[in-house]
Amino acid sequence: MLLAIDIGNTAIDFGVYQGNALVQRFKMDSDLNKTIPEYRHALRKFLDEYQLNDESFDGAIISSVVRFLGDILQKVVFEQFDFTPTMLKNAQQAGLAIAKDIQASDLGMDIVADCVGALSKYGTCLAICDIGTATKVIFVNHEGEFAGVAIAPGLKMGSRALKEKTAALPELPLSTPERAIGTNTNEALTSGVSYGCACLCKGMAELFEKEAGYPLRWVLTGGDAKYIKDLLPEFSFDESLTLDGLSLIYQRTHQ
Repeated sequence: MLLAIDIGNTAIDFGVYQGNALVQRFKMDSDLNKTIPEYRHALRKFLDEYQLNDESFDGAIISSVVRFLGDILQKVVFEQFDFTPTMLKNAQQAGLAIAKDIQASDLGMDIVADCVGALSKYGTCLAICDIGTATKVIFVNHEGEFAGVAIAPGLKMGSRALKEKTAALPELPLSTPERAIGTNTNEALTSGVSYGCACLCKGMAELFEKEAGYPLRWVLTGGDAKYIKDLLPEFSFDESLTLDGLSLIYQRTHQ
């Protein structure tokens, strides 16, 4: 089995793969104050809960946009399984082609994994909307190259900013609004944050198509995508896209 770990600014996503199939998954908060023993305890609890034997794992792969946490989880995996996980470091390692006008050194490894996963499932010509700490709309061109991205605040970031930058607006739990026109403060905030993000995804995908000059397949993923997936029926919702990309990258690099 393979353990795939995607470390984001807000959450750490763990996926267990048996061949190409994602068989178990769990998440925990990204916490810079947690120690290696605390993270190892959380991993051990997950393994025990699903009766996953350490000896069943023959590898692990980690992508991280938080370098410090990447170093910690690398040590946690080594201590738990007695093997060194593969650290995703660049697009070349992942086998992802980059358009010639792109500065690849700026590319986040979560975006790399998204692209690899989406290319394997949906082919080329893609607009991938990843809803996490930030909202990322990713362009994969007709040649299968990563060719650009737009980045905006994520759902939680937007909701938190409204609370912090105003005198009276609360921060609400994320949810899918029943309608766009809010009749009270809570409805108005839920609508504005959720429909606002959904309209951003759809609008950016349309702009990407216009600039590309050809139709794109629209894909929705990310930890908070579940709150707006029903508002975006034009998108293919793929909750495990990043982890699936990591699993595929591991297979490619260990053939």
